[in-house]
Amino acid sequence: MGYSPAGPKQFVALYDNEEGGGRPVSATYVEATGAVVDDKYAPFYETDVAGRNGWWGTLIPNDFASGLRRVESRGLLDGAVVHTTELEEGWPGTVNPNGGLDPLVLNAPPRLDPVSDVEVGPGSRVVLPNSAFDPDAPPQVLSFSLIVAPAGADIGSQTGEFEWKPGFDRMNTTNTVTVKVTDDGSPMLHDTRTFAVRVGGEDDQFAADGGLNQVGDEFTVTWPSDVGATYRVQYVHSPTAFPWLVLGSDVVATESFSSKADAGAGSVTQRYYRVLRLLE
Repeated sequence: MGYSPAGPKQFVALYDNEEGGGRPVSATYVEATGAVVDDKYAPFYETDVAGRNGWWGTLIPNDFASGLRRVESRGLLDGAVVHTTELEEGWPGTVNPNGGLDPLVLNAPPRLDPVSDVEVGPGSRVVLPNSAFDPDAPPQVLSFSLIVAPAGADIGSQTGEFEWKPGFDRMNTTNTVTVKVTDDGSPMLHDTRTFAVRVGGEDDQFAADGGLNQVGDEFTVTWPSDVGATYRVQYVHSPTAFPWLVLGSDVVATESFSSKADAGAGSVTQRYYRVLRLLE
């Protein structure tokens, strides 16, 4: 018996080879919540499979020399393959089994939830949660890792939180990320998901508009910011006046918007500002 990642109301086919060639050893229906069977079924099916959403159960031969090596979930209506799990050595307990009608629960692979593609500006930190579940009871311990990722990217092995801060050398690029989650069952099984992080150009450094507010003689410059990033506000008195002058000390962002006050602006007729994000 086991769990099908394809969900209920499908069917699974069991093979003694990884390729799924030849006739399946067995095939059975994937149960849905609320299903009820009578006592004509094997006791393990009646108590442990029927009515358990996504679970299946069947009988396998006791002279099964090669063991179970492929579990294939297929659509009930069209027979299309929805999900497969292969194991080169055969599932533990299925090679020449001698358990009679005692249930053998196959380790079910964990499942990663989908992650949408994202777009960020260069120099901005992207943090994406990755969540997964294990259908086994009790659930097994899951660990996350990166199979494909840009340089400098990281993922929490226990939390699944992906983090990356693309540099300006990554402007106008699309970066593929493949996340893997692995359980600690026997055998250890895994699932993967792939998403993309697109890094924009210079115009995408700030995704929201900033602003300029005046209270009396004091002007306050406000801009969208990334927590932990350092910004420098500069000003000139006219578009042709150079160099740019630094307005006070640099600002280390503590929120999604930062600001800098200019108490001396009220004594001049005009002033132009720009905000620079400093590279680490």
